Amino acid sequence: MTLGKLVGGLVFLAITGGLVAEFGRGLGPELDREREAACLTIGAIKRDEPAQDFELPNHAGTKVRLSSLTGRVVFLNFWATWCPPCRDEMASMDLLAKDLRGTDFSMVAVSLDEGWDPIRAFFPSGTTMAILLDPSKNHDVPRAFGTEKFPETYLIDRTGRIRWHVVNKRDWTSLEARRCIDSLLK
Repeated sequence: MTLGKLVGGLVFLAITGGLVAEFGRGLGPELDREREAACLTIGAIKRDEPAQDFELPNHAGTKVRLSSLTGRVVFLNFWATWCPPCRDEMASMDLLAKDLRGTDFSMVAVSLDEGWDPIRAFFPSGTTMAILLDPSKNHDVPRAFGTEKFPETYLIDRTGRIRWHVVNKRDWTSLEARRCIDSLLK
């Protein structure tokens, strides 16, 4: 191979590589807009604020602190077994939790029930979600988030900031819901 061909080949590779890199940069904002649009399509409200830290017990009595999940995308849902829309969305939440098992994603469902018996009855075979119980009479943890209706869901990024807030039930297995969640997992 002559020096001229070698230089020509290197110039071609440099130009091609630059074009590919530029094309890739151009897709980033477009893809982000598409994912943001998916969040808006499911009725999510855009937020940018730190998530209020809390500590609540799981079914075994072990205290779980929200801040211990920093570094993971957190799906935080407030619900109760006595709430029909909450009950309706649980199946899709459970499927989402199973689908994203093994990723940097944690699903935390905070129940407002008065004890564990109705929760155990609701999940007779268990669930892959982390279920926590807010035993306070005033529902202190949801109140700290400004939650007034149930179910309500907060999508929290890896740094512990609330990025999206969803009021009422959703099908969390829908393409738009997955794109919204994927926007935080990217």
